[in-house]
Amino acid sequence: IDWDNTPLALLNEPTPWPRRDTPRRAGISSFGIGGTNAHIIIEEPPAVVVPAVENRGAQKAYTSPRVADGADDRLRFTLSARSPQALRAAAHRLHDHLADRPDVALAEVSATLHGRHLFDHRAIVLTASRAGLLSALTKLTDLPVGTTREIVELPDATLTLGQK
Repeated sequence: IDWDNTPLALLNEPTPWPRRDTPRRAGISSFGIGGTNAHIIIEEPPAVVVPAVENRGAQKAYTSPRVADGADDRLRFTLSARSPQALRAAAHRLHDHLADRPDVALAEVSATLHGRHLFDHRAIVLTASRAGLLSALTKLTDLPVGTTREIVELPDATLTLGQK
């Protein structure tokens, strides 16, 4: 192939790839010794405009309104598992993860948990603070495994267990 006279480039080191008015595309080929070859063309996704806000995750976080005034600044943290023991283990792991990483945004955690698969054993925490979430997760891990339906009001959070 006469590489000097084609618009194609065979790269063997990192190379700047400037943006233009069309999406960037790349072809990737893999040639197997046994004759199995694979080829793919990839294209960069369209640019997404994200509004300038202090905490992007807050836009994706899920809240639940309070009955009294219809407004709520609490985030919803949904945990689910296949068994009561696994639910408590998940709560324990999330507690430890958040306790060790105080810089993790709660709104991002809320949005991530909301998008996960829901199993039969569930717990939901409503809170606006890290301390409230950590205390609810501790309470969940301390509840007897036989507890299947429970609503626990804590000073800074509400823990609901067993909702589908």
